[in-house]
Amino acid sequence: MIILAGEFAGHWIRGAITLEVTHDGEHLCLQNSSLGLYACGETLSEAMRMPGDKFEVLVEEYAQSSEPMSEKARELGKKVRELVIP
Repeated sequence: MIILAGEFAGHWIRGAITLEVTHDGEHLCLQNSSLGLYACGETLSEAMRMPGDKFEVLVEEYAQSSEPMSEKARELGKKVRELVIP
């Protein structure tokens, strides 16, 4: 398990984001199912780049959006807003 705290993807976060780590023989995979973050790479540093990029999309597309969204998308946006310190 990897625990992300403090600054992540250019945003300060409350508490922590946990990433479960798995290895499929060739790749390390990182996952946080509640936020829909999933990334794989041949090395840990390669795999760590992708969750940050995906988290940034979550902030921009879900937490900061004023566009109409499905219930599931609104719930995800709420989770992300609760994590990000403005």
